Amino acid sequence: MPIDGSDNSMDNGAGAGELTGCADIEFIFARGSGAEYMNSDMWFKYESEMSKLARRYNYSFRITDVDYPAVSIIDPITNAVGAYISAGKYYEFGRSVRAGVDSLRDYYNEVARQCPDSLWVLAGYSQGSMVVAQAVTSFRYDKVVYIALFTDPQLYLPEGAGLFPDACSGDNLSEYRVYVPVCRTHKGRLGARNPYQYGGLAGKYGLWCGRDDYICGSTNVPWLISGHTKYVERIPQLTSILKKQLARNVAPVAVTRSVETGDVVALLSLDEYYAHPGEEIRFDASHSFSLDAEIVNYEWSLDNEGWWSDSAVITYSFDVEGYHKLKLRVTDFLGESAETQADVWVVVDDVVFYELPAPTEVTARREGAEVALEWDSHPNSAYYMFIRINGYDLGYVDASQNHVRLTDLEFSEELVVSVAWSTGKMNLSEFTDLEINADDDSSGDTVDIEAPNTGITFADGILPSFAIITCLGLVRRIMWA
Repeated sequence: MPIDGSDNSMDNGAGAGELTGCADIEFIFARGSGAEYMNSDMWFKYESEMSKLARRYNYSFRITDVDYPAVSIIDPITNAVGAYISAGKYYEFGRSVRAGVDSLRDYYNEVARQCPDSLWVLAGYSQGSMVVAQAVTSFRYDKVVYIALFTDPQLYLPEGAGLFPDACSGDNLSEYRVYVPVCRTHKGRLGARNPYQYGGLAGKYGLWCGRDDYICGSTNVPWLISGHTKYVERIPQLTSILKKQLARNVAPVAVTRSVETGDVVALLSLDEYYAHPGEEIRFDASHSFSLDAEIVNYEWSLDNEGWWSDSAVITYSFDVEGYHKLKLRVTDFLGESAETQADVWVVVDDVVFYELPAPTEVTARREGAEVALEWDSHPNSAYYMFIRINGYDLGYVDASQNHVRLTDLEFSEELVVSVAWSTGKMNLSEFTDLEINADDDSSGDTVDIEAPNTGITFADGILPSFAIITCLGLVRRIMWA
């Protein structure tokens, strides 16, 4: 189709009316919870980067923000006495995701009928990543270029499971793992979508989950979400990935240095590595990138003993326990460089279990469309009550609070409210399960459940909390929950 060399963009998008023509590339963005339609930092950065990319290779394009509720999830955890804890991320949230999936599929069907040759690039942030991941299964696989998922609540990284997961030594990393610096990242807060890649779309996914992001599961601490809003700076990496897939022969363009900061970025697959003595560690710098030229040199330094040039991926092993500092420097074709570093811990497992009795004398009663949950105070005022509904983690409240109310519930199915004692380090006791039958509408009735006094267990969906490990003569231990 004819291309306007001065402005390759097309009009309209999902929910914006009739199409005004076919675009070479349809760029899709699905925003996160509570973000305004076409008015969020992620949207503006995505629109800017994708526009520049398409124009660079002379593609016509259309950039669309999926029109769906993107329902806001107000922090469901509060320490106020008599607080209401919403299960919205399971119910109202679920309805919002389904609306987004329907909206995106409708838009795809409309475009595909008129423009069957259009290519598709899709990106989703948080709730939007679930919308994209579900909707894209209805697309023509050969027309999908890439699927970028930022802080996916249903993340799945099998290499992050276990007491000493493969990922911690850089082994068996999932091919869609683009930026996940915490090696024990395993499942998102809303469970795992497994398999994570769908059928004929395998190899076209990219996953970002930064440090301190409870939503995608890089931390098990519910109140720690400082990393959840830091993905705008990761969109240029998506641009770099797409350059390789969308590049084509165009009129020669002089290569000049970008005026943007951060145009060369050095990246390692992890920012902390853990291995046993003698175990091989795989250090992968292949996701490093430059916005203006190819990376042509990878240099490595261990414990400040000088630099050596090598490939983008190297392996190394250490014979004895200890701590090491690994540095990486990358240089692009224009001579610009960037550096990063990672901590390397060589350890022998020393797992310590802490006795933590399960909650007892817990009561739950249905009151109309809500559930009232009550318990005896814990003698330790530093403890918390950790709460789940049907396997989905809601988070915690102060144990001394004695009671909470659970809202935004649907009683069309059986509800299982699970509670456990927790410490600030997120060590968990066994869960006490309280079943609320779907047909039980006896407001005011009480169901008493008393749990046995058992020790700590490994709780599904809760990542191990990590202290420090034996190293350089100091006693360090791992605490697992």
